[in-house]
Amino acid sequence: MLLVGGALYVVAEVVHPRGSTSLYVLEPLWVPAHLIEYVALTIILFGFVGWYSRFSASLGRLGTVGFLLSLFGAASGGGYILVSEVLLRPYIAASSPSLDEALLQNGAYVATTLVVSLTLVIGYLALSVAVVRAKVLPSWVSWLIVLEIVSLVSLSGLAITFAAALISVALFGLSVAGWGYAILSTRSQVESSDGSDEGPSFPRP
Repeated sequence: MLLVGGALYVVAEVVHPRGSTSLYVLEPLWVPAHLIEYVALTIILFGFVGWYSRFSASLGRLGTVGFLLSLFGAASGGGYILVSEVLLRPYIAASSPSLDEALLQNGAYVATTLVVSLTLVIGYLALSVAVVRAKVLPSWVSWLIVLEIVSLVSLSGLAITFAAALISVALFGLSVAGWGYAILSTRSQVESSDGSDEGPSFPRP
């Protein structure tokens, strides 16, 4: 599920309009992009549960904290995207673009966006550190996670351009897809080892 969710998350960011003001909200791709993003986060949410249940013994307390924060961030982030970006903002932007612009400056709206975003980011970073330390992923996935961490740290406190944010989000989607690939690869290894341990079979009389 993480493989599918991560891939869909990258697709959502690729088709996303090049900005987030009311002018971009009215573009035809705005709602489809955020619907794909909502579906991706929902799939990632369930994928995290299965992934953590498989590797939890190797991740320690940091992994548990990161998993819980990631779970809450993905759940609240998906709901936020569905309500705000799919339902609320397109209607407001079509009715009154100035009101939509004012919404982006509203303190409660900004605070909600920050809480949801930071919860997912902090949880993902904590879980990623635990995963890299536990060495339960292929090396190329670990490098994707390292690049994602570096990109998030470099973007913090800076004026984030759309291109930079797109790269960071794309790395997130690719690394999550890599987590899903890790489950499939380890499952294939286990099945192949089980098959080799069965020994030769003989025809029954």
